[in-house]
Amino acid sequence: MITVNGKRVLITGVADEICFNVVLTLAKQGCRLVLAGDATQLRGISDQITSVASATSNDEFRGVELIELDFSAGEKGVGVTIEKICQTLGGLDAFISCSTYTGPLTSFLDTTEDQWEYIIGVNFKHVCLLSKAVGKCMRDNGTKGSIIFITSIIGIERGLFPGVAIPGASLAAVNHLTRRSKREGSSADYSIATLA
Repeated sequence: MITVNGKRVLITGVADEICFNVVLTLAKQGCRLVLAGDATQLRGISDQITSVASATSNDEFRGVELIELDFSAGEKGVGVTIEKICQTLGGLDAFISCSTYTGPLTSFLDTTEDQWEYIIGVNFKHVCLLSKAVGKCMRDNGTKGSIIFITSIIGIERGLFPGVAIPGASLAAVNHLTRRSKREGSSADYSIATLA
């Protein structure tokens, strides 16, 4: 069995049950967790995880930290936030991105520009900004950590169904980013994977 006790893990987008349970499992196993995003929205999730994990983890629970992460600050702002997290924790062992947004089922021809900009922003741009900043943190701290994107079946060929052309394309881009990052040598600094 792999021991994760004490591992430093940054997680974004804990909105669905799968990601919530991933976070809860890591908390119970003694990981040092940082949830990044809208701290107001994450507070309830953090409280739930703290309540369950502290009651069931045999004194291994280390708590959950919340960090405000503002994507409107662009690459520089995201980079500064990730750098602060790395300095506070002394590096990162893992980054798990659970940020997947499908929005309402809308045909490609009926999707507005505002809708596709938002979808592509959440599903692809935010992933790029975070993985780049986290990858640099792992490289600079020599931690050889893991970057994991939890996406959706709509980003792969098995997920072809009506109304998800833009979300599917943006998640397919995450899959491609993962494959290309491995081939471009990023694997020397961290491992990267996508789960759908």
